[in-house]
Amino acid sequence: MSGEPGIGKSRIAVALHERLRNEECVSLRYHGSPYHTNSALFPVLDQLRRAAGFAHHDAPEVKLGKLQALLVLAVTDPTSAIPLIAEHLAIPTGGRYPAPVDAPE
Repeated sequence: MSGEPGIGKSRIAVALHERLRNEECVSLRYHGSPYHTNSALFPVLDQLRRAAGFAHHDAPEVKLGKLQALLVLAVTDPTSAIPLIAEHLAIPTGGRYPAPVDAPE
């Protein structure tokens, strides 16, 4: 959701959250940071790193294993999603997960 300041974006988000309070769902909130202005996906990628349980000292193979364990919970074929997400997380796949050869369209 985007728009000029003061038009009620936050109010709409709060109203939606209130309406879904009794529903079974997960609510995620993302915020931009002045320290990551060059990365529009930083909040989402940071959430993925946290959800996968990455540690700073993890080797790329360990990170790939953790990413696969996370994606198994979300998609039917994690092997097709891993190379795309790993690229954004700067995890080298070492050819273990080849990039899909779909047409750009």
